[in-house]
Amino acid sequence: MRNRKSVKVLLFGLVFLLAGCGSKDGKAVPGEHGERSTGGRPGTESIHSEPENVTPGSESTDSGPESTRPELDNTDPEPESTRPGSGSANSESESGKSESENINPQSISGKPEPEELLDAFLAGEIPAHYSDGTNTFMMSDLSFDEEDYFHYSVGERVDLDNDGEREQILNGPYGGMYFDARDGKVYVLAAGEGTSGVLFYTYFENAVWIVHRDTSHMGRQMYWLEKYDGSGNMTDEFQLSAEYWDSPVDQYDENSDFTFRDEKITMTEFEELREEILGSANEGAF
Repeated sequence: MRNRKSVKVLLFGLVFLLAGCGSKDGKAVPGEHGERSTGGRPGTESIHSEPENVTPGSESTDSGPESTRPELDNTDPEPESTRPGSGSANSESESGKSESENINPQSISGKPEPEELLDAFLAGEIPAHYSDGTNTFMMSDLSFDEEDYFHYSVGERVDLDNDGEREQILNGPYGGMYFDARDGKVYVLAAGEGTSGVLFYTYFENAVWIVHRDTSHMGRQMYWLEKYDGSGNMTDEFQLSAEYWDSPVDQYDENSDFTFRDEKITMTEFEELREEILGSANEGAF
């Protein structure tokens, strides 16, 4: 009986000892890198240490994706063409072109363009000047009434003085009038001078020539040709003519006087030159 009691005491002591060891295993054990729980599944220890990829300066110890992702600069880069000091090699030349070549000539010279001057004259805004510069007149001084025999009408614009710029033609009495715009003004380049000086123009020797003719009177056929430059200066002139004052039938023949550039020529030469020089002539209205 006594032996049974001794065995029970020993068993109870052993159980008590084992119970004490189990409470020790259930306590938290300090670790080298923080608190580590030993009560979980083997191999699943949770380490609460500072993540290595946390952005410097971040106060959060959360190891989630937001705190471990490197901070990015989301500012859109400034377009290269607008950056100070940037741009292609052609940017300077392009800007230079827009500042130099695209300037209206009027802003440089302070004078309107020839076409603008001619428009202003036709609109009655500015006068026309005679070549001597002493007399002027307005469009309103001319008659445009078709009932009037000596009336005018607006004609075409043609380069008449070989400068590459067009002059204005007014169709009218004895061939009308030609107007040239230069030096900020409108000038009369040429005008009909009655039946003995009807105005027209022609092309000869790669140039435009202004012609006055007298072919409606007895005893003569006369042509005076003048070539001008863009400054209103006459650069060349000559006469082509046939004279037959004593002809009873008012016609020239081989014995008539023929002249070209102050030199006597034959009737055949006169007719050939007349066709060559005046064959492409553009005569006025009347």
